Amino acid sequence: MKEIRDVAGAIFIKDGKIFAAKRGNSKFPYVAHKYEFVGGKREDGETCEDALIRECREEMNVDIAVVRPFMTLRHDYPDFSIYLHTFLAEMLGEPERKEHESFSWIDISGLKEEEWAPADASVIRKIRFNYGDLTEKKVSGEDIFNGRVVNVKRDVVLLPNGKTSYRELIRHKGAAGVLVVDERENVYLCKQYRYPIGRTTLEIPAGKRDSLEENYEDTAIRELREELGVIDAELSPLGKMLPAVGYSDETIALYLAERPTFGQQELDEDEFLNVVVLPFKEALKMCMDGVIEDSKTLVALLKYKAIKNI
Repeated sequence: MKEIRDVAGAIFIKDGKIFAAKRGNSKFPYVAHKYEFVGGKREDGETCEDALIRECREEMNVDIAVVRPFMTLRHDYPDFSIYLHTFLAEMLGEPERKEHESFSWIDISGLKEEEWAPADASVIRKIRFNYGDLTEKKVSGEDIFNGRVVNVKRDVVLLPNGKTSYRELIRHKGAAGVLVVDERENVYLCKQYRYPIGRTTLEIPAGKRDSLEENYEDTAIRELREELGVIDAELSPLGKMLPAVGYSDETIALYLAERPTFGQQELDEDEFLNVVVLPFKEALKMCMDGVIEDSKTLVALLKYKAIKNI
């Protein structure tokens, strides 16, 4: 029966590159002059983390900090078998080449499994999957529908593995939503009928930009005036959100409007809504109870809670 060894290996990743140590000559030709993760065999009484720290000192004269386990696998070489326990780690200093032929920092996108020791090559596959470039590149595209609110596209994209696939997507001008809170900690929501879901929702006042060039804050100010009749308020940003990244590039910029001054609503001809005024804590409870479901409203209310530590 082959000997089964517990071996620990350190994975160092920095700026999209991975640290690779190349072996020199070896009595086992299948690992000679191959890249590997620095590490070695666990001794009796050691944990894998202890072994890793010791081996890095012995092989590179450098201290490391073990961050967390990455993966464990079994690999059967012709002469022995190992359980390879790999860990993400940080190098606390500059390594010295004591036992290896060379050190390299290799772009994760350029990793080649055949250049690594066979056991380590299996780990490389997972590193590429977890940390590699995930960009999908457009090869071609077609317009399916161009409307007043959205444009629908279908693109052919090149995947990270070199294959192609289709992506159906919606292009959107972007929108702004505003959480209005008065001096009494009341919030102002809009009750609207939403045709796609066939029922009414409670939402913060919001609306789409008139063009891709319109400033999000200008959109927010306009929507406040139209939907609530707010003519003045202390406006501050709450950040942006992406409500439907699986099929749309829509971005919603969120704002907080405090100490509002009200005038007359200026609703569009095809816009119908009721203004609902609620204590903030009641609106928050409606979020947690599932009464309020609109994503931008949920995000705005929960961000306000976090900011004010309510």
